[in-house]
Amino acid sequence: MAPAVILGADGSGTRASTSSPATTVVGIPVGIAPYLSAWDPANAYVYVPNSGSATVSVLSGSTAVATVPVAAGPTYAVSDDRTGEVYVADVAADAVSVLDGTTVVATVSVGSSPGEPAYDPADGDVYVPNSGSGNVSVLAGSVLVKTLAAQKGPSFALYDPSTWEIYVLNAVSGSVTILNGTSVIGTVGVGSGPSAAAFDAEDGDVYVANTASNNLSVLHGRSVAKTLTVGSDPIWVAYDNYSERIFVVNENSNTVSVLNGTAVVGRIVAGSSPNFVAYDSRDGNLYIPNQGTDTVSVANGSDDALQGTIAVGDVPQTAVVDPASADIYVTDADSDEVSLLVLPTYPVRFQETGLAGSIPWNVSIAGERVVGSGPVLSVDLTNGSYGFALGGPSGYAGSPATGAFPVDGAGVMISFEFTELFPVTFRESGLPSGSNWTVTIGPSSTTSDESSIVLPEANGSYSFTTNASGFLPTPSGGTIGISGAAPPVETVSFTPIPLTTYPVVFEEHGLPLGSTWSVMLGLTATRGNATNITIPVANGSYGYSASGPAGYVVSTPLPGYAEIVVNGSGLTIVVDFFGNPPAVYPVTFVEDGLPDGANWSVSLSDANGTVGTDGLSIVYSAPNGTWGYGVTEVPGFSPNPDAGTVWVHGFGVTVTIDFTPTAIHATKAEGIASIPLGVWLATGGAVVAVALLLGSVAVGRRRPPPRAGVEAGPVEPAS
Repeated sequence: MAPAVILGADGSGTRASTSSPATTVVGIPVGIAPYLSAWDPANAYVYVPNSGSATVSVLSGSTAVATVPVAAGPTYAVSDDRTGEVYVADVAADAVSVLDGTTVVATVSVGSSPGEPAYDPADGDVYVPNSGSGNVSVLAGSVLVKTLAAQKGPSFALYDPSTWEIYVLNAVSGSVTILNGTSVIGTVGVGSGPSAAAFDAEDGDVYVANTASNNLSVLHGRSVAKTLTVGSDPIWVAYDNYSERIFVVNENSNTVSVLNGTAVVGRIVAGSSPNFVAYDSRDGNLYIPNQGTDTVSVANGSDDALQGTIAVGDVPQTAVVDPASADIYVTDADSDEVSLLVLPTYPVRFQETGLAGSIPWNVSIAGERVVGSGPVLSVDLTNGSYGFALGGPSGYAGSPATGAFPVDGAGVMISFEFTELFPVTFRESGLPSGSNWTVTIGPSSTTSDESSIVLPEANGSYSFTTNASGFLPTPSGGTIGISGAAPPVETVSFTPIPLTTYPVVFEEHGLPLGSTWSVMLGLTATRGNATNITIPVANGSYGYSASGPAGYVVSTPLPGYAEIVVNGSGLTIVVDFFGNPPAVYPVTFVEDGLPDGANWSVSLSDANGTVGTDGLSIVYSAPNGTWGYGVTEVPGFSPNPDAGTVWVHGFGVTVTIDFTPTAIHATKAEGIASIPLGVWLATGGAVVAVALLLGSVAVGRRRPPPRAGVEAGPVEPAS
């Protein structure tokens, strides 16, 4: 079973399509049955576990610098990029050997038959799946910190950099155990015989190759989002950060399936029994070892085109790329050697104009920086496409600053031009300390809260503008010329822009005329003895409160504080005051249109009322304020108005209620005339009794809902 690797990226630009590789193959003798190697960025060594001889071969280029004895069955190696240590899973010894350089610094006992480990750069831990004991050993350095339960046959671990979680493939139970730190957080069922997995940095999914069920499980978080059919016996899966595609090695189909997201978009025909693939970020090519034909197929990672085939040793199993040299190390299991694929290189020349000969400059390319002085810098590169970034001395601008170029079987010359820059200084006056202001020259704007802004510009003529929120700049713009020297300092004076204000009128209700009262609007306090107080303010949101003379409290707004928004127009705010205790004034309701002796009633919120002796009026006592009232209908008559409000403001109020007969009501005279005398006499006692009963009933009043913001009080029945 071959492990999976997350493929790298080569930066920006378009990859070059290379011809059949003219590659030098160097056979390096190692131990018996070499398998999965690891490249250590700390020392640029390649560590080759030799599963049949209990050793690790340490290679530098084509030289074996050391053969390090370890425990039995070393099969998988993984590098700790933070410390430079290398962890080797010793399958037959149930242990992990920890190497520093060419020295074994620790041998840590783990579970039974450890598989391919995963390194977690977030915390520096190493997770070792133990297929024989169904668990995972968590190592911090050379210390076993915890053993976590998995399911049957855990043999492969993958780190997810987007969630910092570890995915452990359980080959026997057909599942994936998900770990976070030292906790098991979930288990997901997948296909049969999961053997390898890769993380897709584009969408955050994890792709699991299921060898026994010939399919691929796509995990999104902790669930299977999709299951895809691929070739026969998918043994390995990888993700290419550059093309954002997935490559699945199908061992018994002799192919590599190419996926874009969850769609199969292509197929690469490899040799017999492909088992692995290595990715070279410098040339963008895939290197696929073919066990059955003792070859390595080379394919382009962007267009899936087969570039050629390279003969290597017997039964090539895995491969690793040295990103510093672009050499590829292929482990040949049956010939007990490593085939070193040395790719041809071609001279790349970077040429500059505009700098004096002694001024240093540099070009960053393929993770390295080429530094020098003089008009030309040189580097040798293999075929491929390379992104670059130009660096120059302070006071100069280089063009092009970034870009990409291909190397395709020949040398390359790239030209740069440096232009000297001169400081253009703008200095402001008139702004409060710490205020932001902006200078724009051409398409570029610079904002600062300092008193000066300095912009580097080349020779030429430039238009500029200046601004600061709430201030008028002088000058607001202009033109600056540069000719071989820094121009004079441009001084910009800022003056405040007058604000447009709008009147906010506070109208008081409830105070005796001439009373002094006050309003706080925002940070502005104003007093007055008129019924209105006006405060001009600009657009914005403001809190306000009001207060009155001794003995009076604010009724609205409750509880004496509120907020308003001014937006392009004035506002009027009513403020109601009550005496404390409130003074009361008569509110008289007078009826017109009812027959003599007819009963009627009025309700008034938060007031006490009485009925006049002649039945024509109802009198309430009410404090200052705005009060709602309602009139109860009398059978056969309709009141107008039947409801409304009264404003009590230091004096009594009278309201007239007009009653008009409804359509079905007859006059009193008509009613009496229409009743036969005998009937009248017979029923006279009953009529008198009813009249007495009605006369003894207090005038009833229905109670309208209280006005918004006013708590309704009890209403006493009229007498």
